[in-house]
Amino acid sequence: MTVSEQSLRQAIRIITSIDGIVMNPQHLLLDILALSQVPAFADDEKFNSVIATIEKALREIANNDAIGDRLKNDFTGFKSFHIKSDYPTDPPHDDLRIVYERETKQVWIVAFGHRYLPDDFYDRIRQSNRM
Repeated sequence: MTVSEQSLRQAIRIITSIDGIVMNPQHLLLDILALSQVPAFADDEKFNSVIATIEKALREIANNDAIGDRLKNDFTGFKSFHIKSDYPTDPPHDDLRIVYERETKQVWIVAFGHRYLPDDFYDRIRQSNRM
């Protein structure tokens, strides 16, 4: 099964409509495409559920300075928020990640996605020079 173009477009609309959240449009598209390639999320119903989970987490991040864990090493200055999809691939662990930086009036989203699929989340960020 595959995720429809309609669901991909809807995911972009949902995430770009969140107040207080900013993300590079190219990175947004790459993150959405990567999520659509996770076998556990590879149909419209599951993919849409994962996008709803990420939307909820992004809204929490935008409205709460205290959530998220500070990152170290290559990611010093950034935070990571861990969440569990409705289709975890490694229960009981949180399988989704959002890396972000809080600025004065907004939150800059560096990346979001599955921790290990389709590849290592933090390696993907590092290799794409997003920071």
